[in-house]
Amino acid sequence: MFEYFDVDTEPVTFDLGAKGDFSDIVSMWQERLKGQDIPSWSDFKLPDFSGWVPTMAMSEVSECRSDIRFRLFGSAMVSLQGKDLTGSSFRETLPGPYDAIYRNHFARFLEKPQIALGFPSASSTLDKPHLMAVVHLPLADDGHTIDRILHFARLVPLYIEEADT
Repeated sequence: MFEYFDVDTEPVTFDLGAKGDFSDIVSMWQERLKGQDIPSWSDFKLPDFSGWVPTMAMSEVSECRSDIRFRLFGSAMVSLQGKDLTGSSFRETLPGPYDAIYRNHFARFLEKPQIALGFPSASSTLDKPHLMAVVHLPLADDGHTIDRILHFARLVPLYIEEADT
């Protein structure tokens, strides 16, 4: 479900064509590294995410490092998930069958500085089935220990649009 990449992976790797292009957001994140392993949330300003805010979330890593809590959840993310998860713990909102998958993903993601790319299913309120392409980018106030995660999503339709007749 998730692939993991070194933080210096070429941004073009994250241009997935019809599945979504994350290359510009990865490139901007890499520009903020400034010799650190991971940039800090304070290295960014909200206008940096112009065009991404609706499909963006930001979460904080719990002290026990086994859960995250969403602090920002974009409006398109709300539509995808069917509810606003701002303030919610991931474990509180995660459907049972996905618990182990995501627990393992975040445990691996928090091990070291890296970029994650995944294709989880979306419990969408949309009337047609979709897959979601997501990129997770770590943040660290101290430049090393991941304490926040940026989440960016793109919808991947699982159907072919019919032409108007």
